[in-house]
Order: sequence, then C-alpha cells, then structure tokens
Amino acid sequence: MTERHRSGTTPDLDTLRVVLDHTSDVVWCAAADGTIAWVNSAFSHVLGWSSSVVVGRPLASLIHPDDRATAQRAQIAGQSGLTVSSEVRFERSD
Repeated sequence: MTERHRSGTTPDLDTLRVVLDHTSDVVWCAAADGTIAWVNSAFSHVLGWSSSVVVGRPLASLIHPDDRATAQRAQIAGQSGLTVSSEVRFERSD
C-alpha cells in the first residue's frame, strides 16, 4: 500500500492527465452540456483531430450521425448520476 493511499489523498488532475495522455485508449472529458473540454493524445492519433480543433466543440459533432441518439441517451443518463456504458462510432478528421 502506498503512502498516498494510506493517507487518503488522491492524485491531482495534472497527474491523472499525464496518466491518461500516455494510454493507447481514446479518452476525452466533456462538460455537462456535451462540449469537449480535453482529449488525450490517443484521441488525436486515432481519430486525426488535434485537441486545438476539438476542444470547445460539441462532442455530438464528432459522433457518427447514426449513433448520435445513443450518445444523447447516454449523456442524459450520466447526468442523472447513472453509470453508463455505450458504444458509438466517431467521425475521423479525414
């Protein structure tokens, strides 16, 4: 058990971003209104969208049109405090 774990402290946001930026999984953070607040480097690598282009945009604008209703239902459920698991396709920049 680490000292940090024993003391009850948690990693700060910067530490989490470093960890998430070094994973090969696509990760993003969106505000409650669905606006993209942050994406990791895998998001940019896999989908071809640079963070400077997508941050501030609605997440729905990057989701395949056929999957937007599924994404919207997941967002509403998540805002209600439910744990949500869904699968959607994203549009690539090319």
